[in-house]
Amino acid sequence: MDTSYLPLAEHARQLRRRDQTAVGLIERCTQNFLASESRLNAYKTWDGARARKLAEAVDALFAEGVDLGPLMGIPVSVKDLYGVPGLPVYAGSAERLPEAWETAGPVVSSLQRQLGIVVGKTHTVEFAFGGLGVNAHWGTPFNPWASAEHRTPGGSSSGAGVSLVQGSAFLALGTDTAGSVRVPAAMTGQVGLKTTYGRWSLNGIVPLSSSLDTPGLLTRTVEDLTFAFSAMDASARSVPKPCAPRPLTGLRIGVPENCKRSTNPIFPGLATP
Repeated sequence: MDTSYLPLAEHARQLRRRDQTAVGLIERCTQNFLASESRLNAYKTWDGARARKLAEAVDALFAEGVDLGPLMGIPVSVKDLYGVPGLPVYAGSAERLPEAWETAGPVVSSLQRQLGIVVGKTHTVEFAFGGLGVNAHWGTPFNPWASAEHRTPGGSSSGAGVSLVQGSAFLALGTDTAGSVRVPAAMTGQVGLKTTYGRWSLNGIVPLSSSLDTPGLLTRTVEDLTFAFSAMDASARSVPKPCAPRPLTGLRIGVPENCKRSTNPIFPGLATP
């Protein structure tokens, strides 16, 4: 049975119980990548060989009882604005950026300290300036939900959501200035988080707007997002528990009643205050 789409918390538990291996996860991600990447075009750079070597090291550490954090052994795609040592940064442009941009900042360092496994760098709109996901230099990733035609996946983290649907990664790092995580998450059926400005450092990330940029996460579910955010935000050393359901008793919902019908000729009948 393909277990690629289990919750992240369950993957973490199975890795620690040795019910599955990090090598097995990377092999599954690689198979999914090879089966569909020529059509989907999610990645600027795929790093499968190095990811497998790191997975072998993760399995050896687990076998010795070493646990470096919740994301240990989890396959992660990273938007090609982040510096990842050993991988080029293009930021969606036609030319490779200077090597200094390949240095890991605090966000990637938090992931790597836990031995989360970077499988590759996903496509982005050039310098993150655009919400559709289009890239004239390297091609626009295909939205996986449109099998018969090329539909945009949203941007600027255009390859991030695609990588999750593709099954080549279980967690994706993106950035959000004015929707660059939330738009591709919505357009590919994933969950996206724009972190509060200033909560996570922007060091090691190619900037668009220094006053609006934030690192962000894309996951398949809200449960996965809670797990990943807890792991990244607090550099947790133990596996965070999934969120428990909240009771709806006492919940109040407000419904505005002070609306009238609009006579706007472009949007007739639109309700406005």
